[in-house]
Amino acid sequence: MNVYLAQFSIDYGFSTSKNILYFPYSAGCIWAYANQFEEVKKNYTLKEFFVEKEDPEKLVNSLDDPKIFGFSSYVWNSNYSLKVAELVKRKYPNCVTIFGGPHVPTGDESWLKKYPFVDYVCYKEGEIVFYNLLLRIAGLEHSTKGMGFIEKGKLNKQQSPERIMDLAQLPSPYTNGYFDNLISKYAGTNMVLNTVIETNRGCPFKCTFCDWGGMTESKVKKFEMCRVHEEILWVAKNKLEFVISADANFGAFKERDMEITDFLIETKTKFGYPKYFDTSWHKNQGIHLVEMAKKLMDAGMMKRYSASLQSTTKSVLQAIKRKNIGENVLLQIKELCEKNGFGLFTDLMMPLPEETYESFEACLEQCLENNIAFNAVYTTIMPNAEMNTSEYRKKYGLQTAINKFVEPHSWAQEEEEVVVGTNSMSKKEFNNIALVAYLISGFHLAGFTDLIAKYYKKTEGITFTSFYKYFLDYFTKEKHTLVHQHIGPLANHVDDKKTNRIYGGVRFVPMFNDLGQKNRERFFGEVKEFCRHSLPDNINLDDLIQLQYNWQDHTQNAFEIDIKCKSNLFDYVNGPSPFVNSNHVYSIKAKGKKKNFISLGHFLAFAKPTRSWNTSIKVKS
Repeated sequence: MNVYLAQFSIDYGFSTSKNILYFPYSAGCIWAYANQFEEVKKNYTLKEFFVEKEDPEKLVNSLDDPKIFGFSSYVWNSNYSLKVAELVKRKYPNCVTIFGGPHVPTGDESWLKKYPFVDYVCYKEGEIVFYNLLLRIAGLEHSTKGMGFIEKGKLNKQQSPERIMDLAQLPSPYTNGYFDNLISKYAGTNMVLNTVIETNRGCPFKCTFCDWGGMTESKVKKFEMCRVHEEILWVAKNKLEFVISADANFGAFKERDMEITDFLIETKTKFGYPKYFDTSWHKNQGIHLVEMAKKLMDAGMMKRYSASLQSTTKSVLQAIKRKNIGENVLLQIKELCEKNGFGLFTDLMMPLPEETYESFEACLEQCLENNIAFNAVYTTIMPNAEMNTSEYRKKYGLQTAINKFVEPHSWAQEEEEVVVGTNSMSKKEFNNIALVAYLISGFHLAGFTDLIAKYYKKTEGITFTSFYKYFLDYFTKEKHTLVHQHIGPLANHVDDKKTNRIYGGVRFVPMFNDLGQKNRERFFGEVKEFCRHSLPDNINLDDLIQLQYNWQDHTQNAFEIDIKCKSNLFDYVNGPSPFVNSNHVYSIKAKGKKKNFISLGHFLAFAKPTRSWNTSIKVKS
């Protein structure tokens, strides 16, 4: 019987610096496990893995007598996968369709009845469940633990799946050759395949917004080190640039994870690959994590070090069952990062239960005052997270909206349920503070307005968040401006169901290109008018705009220029130097670091987390 498996990659909706696909690691794992048994080898043949979204009709027409089609479902591919499954069932009614993954709600009869073209679902860890499902379809003795299916009009009796206690029984889909055809398929194309590896599985934390711990029953199990080493060498052999670790808490096992870090670097040094590594660091931050990050950054394998905080408000952390490190420890880690030549980056979530407008504003201000870069992300309700339960929703008054993804096709638009209000933060308050966070992330942290905001804080006592509230108010009203063209459509993102568009990252690229490259002179002219209109008069404004303009490395090639200022303005804004009201000549050197990026916007999106977009500005001797 012919088997097809799909784990479709995210589609960003516009051109990024590379067209990226990910190996179907989850789908590969379940097949690699099942196919080691003779009864599977005798009855089934894997025909193909699908990872790229394409015209569903074309995909279905390419199939060769499918008997089983399995889908790994997550928020970025759920609707598309359902669309393909429906078409498969229509053309091949005897084909058994199977869904698994985090976006399939566990034990939900209504979900299966809503999508009658889905025959089976696999809950939680999929390897053993999928294997038993293949036995069931072949008419062999099997267990139904972890399976969901409609039987006599009702969901079958639910039994928890077996937890995989010994990960050594799981063959690697990489080193066993199951992805070799994908490498051949995309060789010589504009598609880049990225690798996902696990060094351990499970998460001991119970964050209410996350389904990671629940999917694997929490307790962490480790893969054998020989497997980890072999997979890294496989990446190098196949000249694959990027590896992301699927570990929930990389660095939790200090000596073991340091060894993995060293092996990654040794492999790159010897073979040139993998070039980059990314991961989710251990929630309980420690000095040894900074040491690992330092090694990876020195090897050019990592662009940032992230300590995910989500919030700094104690009542919020209690509500989401999250325990962060203390402020003193955080600042120690931040100082150590800076000592080692890189900044600290964090993620903040909004709106979370118990968070107020004022407390989140204070959180933003705290990050900026301590020079901690951040990404402020909206809160998404995941099907299998505690936050999705009716009890939790009611307790914290969660108000949500369905937001659609921005995608370059209309085959099946993805969507997500976004929190837009709580008992402690109204929808209007969230709408406004989310925009402030968006502006800080896009303008301050990317080098468009940070010097200006620092100057007004130092001279007039205007807080960073107040500066960007003034910025928002001005450019929301001034509809003729370039800035308005970008932020105006987001002004009522909650009511317009566009909250997922205020997430930063690569979504900033079009705005960065327009304001920073195509219309740079006009943009900084608009910023000057904003300062004149909304902020106290200041004789240093012309010099301030001139410094800000040149502070961001915005050209393709390296350059060196001198600019004249009426004071030591740059040193005053950026350090402890007292203000000196006398002529200064500043020498500005740009490295021209954008040669490997297709646009300024892509470069700034890459450099923003570490704020490595800056030029060198020094007083000319």
